[in-house]
Amino acid sequence: MKQPKTATPYRAPILEADTGTPRASYPTLHARILDSLREDILSGALIEGTALRQDQLASRYGASRIPVREALLQLEGEGLVRQQANRGYTVSKLSLAEISEEFDLRAMLEADLIMRAIPLMKRQHLSDAREVLDRLEGKGGKIVDAREWGEQNWLFHRILLEPARRERTLRIIHNLHRSGGRYVRMHMSLTERTKEGADIEHRKLLRACAERDVHEARRVMAEHILLARDELLVVLGNRR
Repeated sequence: MKQPKTATPYRAPILEADTGTPRASYPTLHARILDSLREDILSGALIEGTALRQDQLASRYGASRIPVREALLQLEGEGLVRQQANRGYTVSKLSLAEISEEFDLRAMLEADLIMRAIPLMKRQHLSDAREVLDRLEGKGGKIVDAREWGEQNWLFHRILLEPARRERTLRIIHNLHRSGGRYVRMHMSLTERTKEGADIEHRKLLRACAERDVHEARRVMAEHILLARDELLVVLGNRR
């Protein structure tokens, strides 16, 4: 007599939180170059407008130009670098209007996706999201720096949005998170109040998901992103 099949409990795939690269392929030369360049841009080590010469990068990493070119093409797709005629690649600089537009797109897409995701969420999704929030809030005495906060913030959003099964939309949202990540990091490093406010908003969002309140979750998600946009534009406007 055949035994009835039991449902396999949900478990999010183990990914690098910020890059989304499966760990099995992570040690490749292309992935190392990509990760290093992305982190230098997100951290501000490579500032806006910095020229990225392929020959210099190839020498730096002890590689040919091929993996360097592949990494730059991927970063261009993420909005972190731009290619200009006769100038090669440079670290992209977003205007305040472009930054605002990116956050507007995030609010629209993530608010839609969370409504689609909630009916398909399992308890494991909520449990995994709760664990990420504990890390974001520094529970257990661990201090969370700006880089880790950015990585864990994306992981939290990804866990809640994945059940919608809209992979193309999720990839677009991921690129928007990456493109705006350097500005968010700078903002997070300037004030603790911003982090505390985001933690509160995350808890509200998770509670709405747990209660299956799709309309409240949509409202909280959009408000969370647009509030971050408004605060960030004030900070950047004062610095430019």
